[in-house]
Amino acid sequence: MGINAASSAGRACLPIRTERLTIRPLEPGDVEAMHSVYSDPEVTRFIPGGVRDLDGTRQRVADLIAIRTAMGEQMGRDVIGF
Repeated sequence: MGINAASSAGRACLPIRTERLTIRPLEPGDVEAMHSVYSDPEVTRFIPGGVRDLDGTRQRVADLIAIRTAMGEQMGRDVIGF
């Protein structure tokens, strides 16, 4: 299976899917999956803010969604990553 991504005037169309990967915007429902990252001391030693409890993860996910939304609006297009 190839990459399912079209580009329109420099905008990436999300989600992007391959056989093994889907790239899509972060959603509020991703808190539990993200908590598995943010609660792991081995992983978070490389992430500013350190280990987070579930409430901290909820807040971080909300912040990341807000940042992505603001950046997309400011740039007039979808943000691929930051």
